[in-house]
Amino acid sequence: MKRFFLSTVSWTWQTIIRFRFMSIKVAIVTSDGLNIDLHFGQASQFEIYELRGDHFEFLETRDVPKSEAASDETPAYGGGCGSGFGGGCGSGCGGSGGGCGGGASGPLAPAVELLLDCRSVVAAQIGQGMRRQFERNAISVFDIELPIDEALNKLAAYYLKFGE
Repeated sequence: MKRFFLSTVSWTWQTIIRFRFMSIKVAIVTSDGLNIDLHFGQASQFEIYELRGDHFEFLETRDVPKSEAASDETPAYGGGCGSGFGGGCGSGCGGSGGGCGGGASGPLAPAVELLLDCRSVVAAQIGQGMRRQFERNAISVFDIELPIDEALNKLAAYYLKFGE
Protein backbone atom coordinates (compact mmCIF):
# COMPACT_ATOMS: atom_id res chain seq x y z
CA MET A 1 0.00 0.00 0.00
CA LYS A 2 2.77 2.39 0.89
CA ARG A 3 4.59 1.79 -2.39
CA PHE A 4 1.44 2.60 -4.41
CA PHE A 5 0.98 5.85 -2.50
CA LEU A 6 4.58 6.90 -3.12
CA SER A 7 4.38 6.11 -6.84
CA THR A 8 1.15 8.11 -7.08
CA VAL A 9 2.71 11.08 -5.32
CA SER A 10 5.79 10.83 -7.52
CA TRP A 11 3.65 10.77 -10.67
CA THR A 12 1.66 13.77 -9.46
CA TRP A 13 4.81 15.85 -8.89
CA GLN A 14 6.20 14.82 -12.29
CA THR A 15 2.94 15.87 -13.89
CA ILE A 16 2.91 19.21 -12.09
CA ILE A 17 6.51 19.92 -13.05
CA ARG A 18 5.88 18.94 -16.68
CA PHE A 19 2.84 21.21 -17.02
CA ARG A 20 4.54 24.02 -15.14
CA PHE A 21 7.26 24.27 -17.79
CA MET A 22 5.36 23.30 -20.92
CA SER A 23 5.00 25.79 -23.71
CA ILE A 24 1.68 26.38 -25.48
CA LYS A 25 1.05 28.77 -28.36
CA VAL A 26 -2.27 30.61 -28.29
CA ALA A 27 -3.80 32.58 -31.17
CA ILE A 28 -5.86 35.59 -30.10
CA VAL A 29 -8.41 37.46 -32.23
CA THR A 30 -8.36 41.16 -31.36
CA SER A 31 -9.08 44.50 -33.00
CA ASP A 32 -7.01 46.66 -30.65
CA GLY A 33 -4.32 44.40 -29.16
CA LEU A 34 -5.89 44.76 -25.70
CA ASN A 35 -9.24 42.97 -25.81
CA ILE A 36 -10.65 39.79 -27.33
CA ASP A 37 -13.49 41.48 -29.14
CA LEU A 38 -13.85 40.04 -32.65
CA HIS A 39 -15.59 37.07 -34.22
CA PHE A 40 -13.05 34.71 -35.79
CA GLY A 41 -14.46 35.52 -39.23
CA GLN A 42 -13.72 39.24 -38.75
CA ALA A 43 -10.01 38.77 -38.04
CA SER A 44 -7.47 40.34 -40.36
CA GLN A 45 -4.63 39.14 -38.15
CA PHE A 46 -3.91 36.96 -35.13
CA GLU A 47 -1.74 37.79 -32.16
CA ILE A 48 0.27 34.77 -31.07
CA TYR A 49 1.21 34.36 -27.42
CA GLU A 50 3.22 31.68 -25.68
CA LEU A 51 2.01 30.29 -22.36
CA ARG A 52 4.72 28.83 -20.17
CA GLY A 53 3.28 27.70 -16.87
CA ASP A 54 1.40 30.67 -15.44
CA HIS A 55 3.33 33.25 -17.50
CA PHE A 56 2.66 34.43 -21.03
CA GLU A 57 4.61 36.36 -23.62
CA PHE A 58 3.68 37.99 -26.93
CA LEU A 59 5.48 36.27 -29.83
CA GLU A 60 4.22 37.69 -33.12
CA THR A 61 1.37 38.95 -35.24
CA ARG A 62 0.24 36.82 -38.18
CA ASP A 63 -1.76 38.28 -41.04
CA VAL A 64 -4.72 36.28 -42.30
CA PRO A 65 -3.98 35.02 -45.82
CA LYS A 66 -6.12 36.47 -48.60
CA SER A 67 -7.75 34.23 -51.18
CA GLU A 68 -7.50 35.02 -54.87
CA ALA A 69 -11.23 35.69 -55.00
CA ALA A 70 -11.32 37.81 -51.85
CA SER A 71 -11.15 41.57 -51.82
CA ASP A 72 -8.53 43.42 -49.79
CA GLU A 73 -10.92 43.62 -46.84
CA THR A 74 -12.28 40.06 -46.86
CA PRO A 75 -10.38 37.28 -45.08
CA ALA A 76 -9.66 34.15 -47.12
CA TYR A 77 -11.91 31.91 -45.04
CA GLY A 78 -14.98 34.08 -45.49
CA GLY A 79 -16.30 36.91 -43.42
CA GLY A 80 -19.86 35.65 -43.46
CA CYS A 81 -22.29 33.29 -45.08
CA GLY A 82 -22.01 32.85 -48.81
CA SER A 83 -18.61 34.50 -49.14
CA GLY A 84 -14.99 33.43 -49.16
CA PHE A 85 -14.03 29.97 -47.93
CA GLY A 86 -16.99 27.63 -47.90
CA GLY A 87 -18.30 28.95 -51.22
CA GLY A 88 -21.79 30.03 -50.16
CA CYS A 89 -23.10 27.24 -48.00
CA GLY A 90 -26.69 28.22 -48.55
CA SER A 91 -27.71 27.07 -45.08
CA GLY A 92 -27.29 30.37 -43.30
CA CYS A 93 -25.17 31.11 -40.27
CA GLY A 94 -27.78 29.97 -37.82
CA GLY A 95 -29.25 27.16 -39.90
CA SER A 96 -29.02 23.47 -39.21
CA GLY A 97 -26.92 22.84 -42.31
CA GLY A 98 -23.66 23.40 -40.47
CA GLY A 99 -22.99 26.98 -41.46
CA CYS A 100 -20.09 28.29 -43.49
CA GLY A 101 -16.37 28.06 -43.20
CA GLY A 102 -15.85 24.52 -44.39
CA GLY A 103 -17.41 21.42 -43.00
CA ALA A 104 -15.97 18.50 -41.15
CA SER A 105 -14.77 16.82 -44.33
CA GLY A 106 -13.78 19.82 -46.49
CA PRO A 107 -10.29 21.19 -47.05
CA LEU A 108 -8.66 23.23 -44.30
CA ALA A 109 -9.35 26.95 -44.38
CA PRO A 110 -6.21 29.06 -44.91
CA ALA A 111 -6.64 30.61 -41.44
CA VAL A 112 -6.69 27.15 -39.87
CA GLU A 113 -3.51 26.18 -41.74
CA LEU A 114 -1.89 29.38 -40.47
CA LEU A 115 -2.57 28.37 -36.86
CA LEU A 116 -1.74 24.64 -36.91
CA ASP A 117 1.24 25.19 -34.58
CA CYS A 118 -1.02 26.72 -31.92
CA ARG A 119 -2.66 24.69 -29.17
CA SER A 120 -5.58 27.09 -28.67
CA VAL A 121 -7.52 29.78 -30.50
CA VAL A 122 -9.38 32.46 -28.54
CA ALA A 123 -12.04 34.67 -30.13
CA ALA A 124 -15.21 36.43 -29.05
CA GLN A 125 -17.10 33.91 -31.20
CA ILE A 126 -16.27 31.24 -33.75
CA GLY A 127 -18.56 29.40 -36.13
CA GLN A 128 -19.18 25.66 -35.93
CA GLY A 129 -17.44 24.89 -39.25
CA MET A 130 -14.21 26.53 -38.15
CA ARG A 131 -14.53 25.05 -34.68
CA ARG A 132 -14.76 21.56 -36.19
CA GLN A 133 -11.68 22.18 -38.35
CA PHE A 134 -9.64 23.28 -35.34
CA GLU A 135 -10.87 20.44 -33.14
CA ARG A 136 -10.10 17.91 -35.88
CA ASN A 137 -6.51 19.16 -35.65
CA ALA A 138 -6.36 18.95 -31.82
CA ILE A 139 -6.61 22.72 -31.37
CA SER A 140 -8.87 23.93 -28.55
CA VAL A 141 -11.24 26.80 -29.25
CA PHE A 142 -12.41 29.24 -26.58
CA ASP A 143 -15.22 31.78 -27.05
CA ILE A 144 -14.58 34.58 -24.56
CA GLU A 145 -14.79 38.38 -24.56
CA LEU A 146 -12.22 39.65 -22.07
CA PRO A 147 -9.07 41.74 -21.96
CA ILE A 148 -6.22 39.65 -23.42
CA ASP A 149 -4.22 39.62 -20.16
CA GLU A 150 -7.17 38.33 -18.16
CA ALA A 151 -8.04 35.68 -20.76
CA LEU A 152 -4.45 34.42 -20.91
CA ASN A 153 -4.27 34.21 -17.11
CA LYS A 154 -7.48 32.13 -17.09
CA LEU A 155 -6.18 29.96 -19.92
CA ALA A 156 -2.86 29.40 -18.11
CA ALA A 157 -4.75 28.38 -14.95
CA TYR A 158 -6.91 26.02 -17.03
CA TYR A 159 -3.90 24.27 -18.58
CA LEU A 160 -2.09 24.05 -15.25
CA LYS A 161 -5.17 22.45 -13.69
CA PHE A 162 -6.31 20.16 -16.48
CA GLY A 163 -3.11 19.63 -18.48
CA GLU A 164 -2.94 19.11 -22.18
